[in-house]
Amino acid sequence: IFNYYKKFYNKLYNESDKIVLLSERYYSVFSKFVEPITDDKLVAIPNPNTLYPDDKDLINKEKIILYVGRLDYAHKRPDRIITIWNSLEKEFPEWSLKIVGDGPYLSHLRKKVNALHLKNVEFLGFVNPLEFYSQASILCMTSNIEGWPLVLNEALCFGTIPFAFTSFESIYDILDDGKTGYLIKPYDLKTYTNQLRLLMSDENKLYSMAQNAITSSNRFDKKKI
Repeated sequence: IFNYYKKFYNKLYNESDKIVLLSERYYSVFSKFVEPITDDKLVAIPNPNTLYPDDKDLINKEKIILYVGRLDYAHKRPDRIITIWNSLEKEFPEWSLKIVGDGPYLSHLRKKVNALHLKNVEFLGFVNPLEFYSQASILCMTSNIEGWPLVLNEALCFGTIPFAFTSFESIYDILDDGKTGYLIKPYDLKTYTNQLRLLMSDENKLYSMAQNAITSSNRFDKKKI
């Protein structure tokens, strides 16, 4: 697999004027496949915000954990959020989990929710997530790997505090651990669950982090990018 991609990326590099990556943190990853590299040929352009709230009122945030993404197993692993929620639902009966998205893994997830007798889980299908970003306090991403996921930009913009695994380099550009979101070691579900539990129990922390998230999201305004 490595040799295949090495051949592919070398061809790409040699026949292109510029190589655009999502973060400068990916330069070192790209250099494992292509060498030597001249710095002026690599460019980093992160994904900008494309979804903006009508207002930035944090007072009306609800006790909702949100998952937004394609429901597939290989990359997104939405089953992990069901496992995590199973450890929290009885402890936090006033909270709910809303899942926005569709995909081939949906029926499996429904079966898992039923098997665990979970009550406060709602599958919303493929819909515009804007309304749910406005409502939700927390966004949970459980992917194996990403490039630069727009859901994190969007969550920050709406003051929805993201959780994500440190399984891809650009995550360190997007989130400031403990200030604008939480970075979890791959794929430590116990730590993920415990950190969620602490945040869900602390309304002051939820509010202050939501404010930090909105301020941080300005870095990714499409005009600046």
